[in-house]
Amino acid sequence: MKQFLNILTLLLYSLLCQIEAKPIKVEHVSVELVSDQTSILSGVTFTVALRMLMDEHWHTYWINPGDAGLPTKITWELPKGFTAGQIQWPTPKNFKLGEFTNYGYEDEVYLLIDITPPNNLEIGKNYFLKGKVDFLMCENICIPGSADVELRLPASNDDSNINRKWADSIEQTRKNLPVENANWKFSTFAEEGKVFLNLLPLENANEKLNEIYFFSEYPLIDPNAQQKLIKSDNGYLLELIKSDQDKKYKTLPGILYNKNGWTDDGSVVAIKISPEITNDPLPKSIVSKIADKGSGNQITATEKSLLGILIFAYIGGLILNVMPCVFPVLGLKIMGFVKQGGDEKSKIMLHGLIFTLGVLVSFWLLAGTLIILKSGGQEIGWGYHLQSPVFIFLLIQVFFIFGLNLSGLFEVGTSATSIGGNLIMRDGLSASFFTGVLATLVSTPCAAPFLSIALGAALILDPITSIVLFTFIGLGLSTPYLFFAVFPKFIQILPKPGAWMESFKQLMAFPIYATVGLLIWVLAGQINEYGLLAVFISLVLVGLSCWIYGRWSTPASKLNIRRLAVMGSIMVFSGALFIGYPENENSGIIWEEWSQEKVDQNIAEGKIVYVDFTARWCTTCLSNKATVFTSEKVIDMFLDKNIVTLKADWTNRDPKITEALAKYGRSAVPFNIIYSPNLDNPIILPEILTAGIVIETLENL
Repeated sequence: MKQFLNILTLLLYSLLCQIEAKPIKVEHVSVELVSDQTSILSGVTFTVALRMLMDEHWHTYWINPGDAGLPTKITWELPKGFTAGQIQWPTPKNFKLGEFTNYGYEDEVYLLIDITPPNNLEIGKNYFLKGKVDFLMCENICIPGSADVELRLPASNDDSNINRKWADSIEQTRKNLPVENANWKFSTFAEEGKVFLNLLPLENANEKLNEIYFFSEYPLIDPNAQQKLIKSDNGYLLELIKSDQDKKYKTLPGILYNKNGWTDDGSVVAIKISPEITNDPLPKSIVSKIADKGSGNQITATEKSLLGILIFAYIGGLILNVMPCVFPVLGLKIMGFVKQGGDEKSKIMLHGLIFTLGVLVSFWLLAGTLIILKSGGQEIGWGYHLQSPVFIFLLIQVFFIFGLNLSGLFEVGTSATSIGGNLIMRDGLSASFFTGVLATLVSTPCAAPFLSIALGAALILDPITSIVLFTFIGLGLSTPYLFFAVFPKFIQILPKPGAWMESFKQLMAFPIYATVGLLIWVLAGQINEYGLLAVFISLVLVGLSCWIYGRWSTPASKLNIRRLAVMGSIMVFSGALFIGYPENENSGIIWEEWSQEKVDQNIAEGKIVYVDFTARWCTTCLSNKATVFTSEKVIDMFLDKNIVTLKADWTNRDPKITEALAKYGRSAVPFNIIYSPNLDNPIILPEILTAGIVIETLENL
């Protein structure tokens, strides 16, 4: 009887040790921690798996989620002495939503993790492996999920401890993991904005490449760009387009997939690679093959006639002199020619060379900035600084002050800082230099037709060649001034100095004001109507500031009055900058930060309120933003109806946003809702939006 009880006790204990926690269902994904072993041995590494079972059409994400998403993470709480390795990621799949591509898993996935116990386990003792799993599940909506998982395993001396329930699935996952491969050799070549992955077959390599795709572990490669496979003399090239998140990685780790397999028996379809990213250019033989196939516009661009591009660059710079935003500055400098007409030839020539130096230095600095930004992965182009509302706002203020100075509202004495209109109007080498700088500054957004080819080449060629091109543009811009400097006798054809100069000076203020108007028009496309009103108010205050300075800081005023005038002018000018400084850069709708209080307040004021619950990791949210909220018709509708637009950003978890979603039975984004004082209940829009849906809904209001 006693022996029977001992056997029964052992059986019950054995069964108890194999009891596993039930899967935890979080919305549309079940998660659990499983192992292919029923017990563990001291000091012997074993494998556990995070099993994720997804509802139909739902998916979770790989280590690099692609355009949007969040990778699954495990935060471990292990017994003392235990260590956990990194997640071993199976080959992901592509998920497309509109123009966005994500990487992840659907149906079922096992994420393997190696666990190493210490060498002094207590035989028969249960050890609890605990972890907190954070993940993101998406279909047409995205829901962040979290679960506490646990696995209990006893320590034993039995090495025949296979758990039949999970052993086959875990082993199959292990076999299908991407592996290091000796049948191919990989290296890289670099072109601007591209990485060419060089594939060289070795012994027993399968050269039947089909549906090749590279999953980059880093956000280095644009997941939406087509990956072109090009046959070279002794292997293949895979053309990869860099993403705008390129952070100058030194290696290119990832998974290379081939449907036909990489070995001669086709058994290995995914291999792990991590070649060093080099700046080695493509060999000429490969370049010619790519050019013949029409692949890689950047390569064919380098083969254009450099002399022809330089000619276009020079002519383009020359034409810039007659552009509306350049002529006012150069027109003002003609007055300097007149005033210098009686000077020595060498002095006039020196002014011309200094002006040219100012132009060239400015173009070199601009070229260097473009090169630095290009190397950092920025999307840039000619006149890129005019894409910044802050830059445009400051430029508006500078030109407005120039105009007021030319109109005679104030004069800058010799003791004041040599800036603005005084800098342009006065004599001296520094004035010539900085006039060249200003001419460059205002000319860059007015790219003439002849500049298109030159600038296109400058933005893709090597840095030295690009600088040469910018030099030719600068020489073209400064040629008229150099002409008068080298041939000063032609200055005699200009009118003689006289009272007309003051009239001409005031006349030149109007092109300056026209330039201010042009810049305001550009700024109006980047900020909302309230921001634009603030800019106009700031201009009024700038005018007041200049009037205070011009009215009471004249030499005829007493010293104390002049000091008070300067202080008052500075204070008013500072207030002008503070009021008009653009806070939001925007290409469409201006979103305010959401709060329930703002919703209630605007409804009480009789306004329609549109709330977008969104997150950066939500692909559908990005799709809505790209297709709906940039639509001119939608933007016009929002403006016409004076709709208040609020954004509830759930990128980082916010309990208030979570509570607001739960109020409407939601736990996911995107969630778009419209409140109106004329409605008893708000209107809830579909997850996937179109411009037509939004416009129709608003029209019905």
